[in-house]
Amino acid sequence: MYAIDTTNHYRSCASKGRDRKNVRSKNNKFSEAGYEYSTLCNLKEDDWSIPVNIERVGSGDNKYTIGVRQILDAHSCGEQDSVTVGIGDAAYSNCKYIEPIYNKDHLISITRDRKNRATYTVFPGVQKKSGRKRHYGERVDLLKEETQLIPHSITEFNNVSKKGRVTKVVLSEYKNLLVKGRKIHSMKDKPVNYIKVEVYDLEGSKIYKSDLLICVSGKHRNELSPREVYDYYKSRFDIEHFFKFAKSKLRFDKFQTTDPELDEDYCMFSMIAYNHLYHLKDYASLTKEYDWYKSKGRNSTPSLVYRSISELKNNFKNITKSPKQRGIPDHRNIRKSFTKKPNTPVISKSEGNNNIEISIKVPFGKSRKFAKTSFNANDLNRETLVAKFSTLRDKIIANTAPNAMQLE
Repeated sequence: MYAIDTTNHYRSCASKGRDRKNVRSKNNKFSEAGYEYSTLCNLKEDDWSIPVNIERVGSGDNKYTIGVRQILDAHSCGEQDSVTVGIGDAAYSNCKYIEPIYNKDHLISITRDRKNRATYTVFPGVQKKSGRKRHYGERVDLLKEETQLIPHSITEFNNVSKKGRVTKVVLSEYKNLLVKGRKIHSMKDKPVNYIKVEVYDLEGSKIYKSDLLICVSGKHRNELSPREVYDYYKSRFDIEHFFKFAKSKLRFDKFQTTDPELDEDYCMFSMIAYNHLYHLKDYASLTKEYDWYKSKGRNSTPSLVYRSISELKNNFKNITKSPKQRGIPDHRNIRKSFTKKPNTPVISKSEGNNNIEISIKVPFGKSRKFAKTSFNANDLNRETLVAKFSTLRDKIIANTAPNAMQLE
């Protein structure tokens, strides 16, 4: 079971840093210059999200393509008949991520779907003898209460949080629904399952304003029960704990350099340090637990092991050698002259096109838009541009007299 997500390293003041791009800021409202990293973590144990793969998403890369490659690499390292479950948030409900994984055997994708997702039933009618075949049937909105689609199964159980709060969870499973994809990533012949999660208090009132919609895709999607899908998606949040812990304790995003390749190497060292903490967790139980520990009596968490490092070092022999004194490297020699690095611009994901859009509207009628055209002035020569304007002018003159009569 793996969780995949992206994290950002902000480099707004690194004017000489190469390959910076606009990433989402901390408050998720604005953009900021920096680097984006796609991280894959193993969720085989509670309270731990073990990083196994990290890759920087460059300015010309796509995070969904990189995420698919990371999932396939992790799946290839497992046993031959083992099933790999990849869990992502709402950003990974994109067809660029779901469709490539769907075609692979022994792979299941669990993602949270967005609220305005349009889902369709499989077309039940008879196909025409000629023309394009119909794949999509009636449109269904699963989050609306007046939906006419009957769930295949309903699972109810009581959930007790770590703080002791008891809630009632209702899972409604809808099987074999279709979502629309693209020409390259077509989803018309790839049905998926949906799990709608509703949470109530003991009095029967909804706790959350919006219900949770979980999409389960893959050839083996029916092997997971709704309860397993719900528990798997809840464990996905452990990757957020890894990001928070790595940035606050392991200085995951504190390395200052203008070379993005060095920044990638430093991120790998942070992942190795976190893996060392995971393998030391069995020794952390031998250390003293103080009364102010919030996780007292629980399993060894990353924070508990991190606080016990000073006591754990007494249980191991010192195998390091004393450093050798060496000369000054050539690339750091103070007698060597250096050239000043030029400032590098922030690379945007997409640049706006210089399209000219002209629309002619009439003051009356149901359809007020009479004509509309759009063309890129930079791609056209002078003769073609003049011809397009002349055609629009003829349309305007031809409809001036009828509109004037209507106005009178």
